[in-house]
Amino acid sequence: MKAIITIVLLIGSSAYASNGEEWKNKFFQAYPQADVNKDGELSWPEYQEFKQKLDEKNKKASKDGNADAWKAQYFADNPDADTDKDGKLSWIEFKAHKNSKNKPSQNI
Repeated sequence: MKAIITIVLLIGSSAYASNGEEWKNKFFQAYPQADVNKDGELSWPEYQEFKQKLDEKNKKASKDGNADAWKAQYFADNPDADTDKDGKLSWIEFKAHKNSKNKPSQNI
């Protein structure tokens, strides 16, 4: 019985680890410039520093009342958000892309 519980825990923890890294991989794909030391991996300190700078930049843009500038920057960072490929990022495309990045993985 103890062996079965150990196996289940090991399988569960490895599945969690792979799903737990998915958000980081998606973030890294969207923001490869966050890899400051250019080692091909996004460390937790690199993520935290980049995310903080990104949040500050976004807050400043929204405080300045310049939502279009913020949207333009988002589009520059996420060109795949332009789903109809017209070269412009609509608010509908922006919201859909942002929501798709924030959804947890359904792979279990």
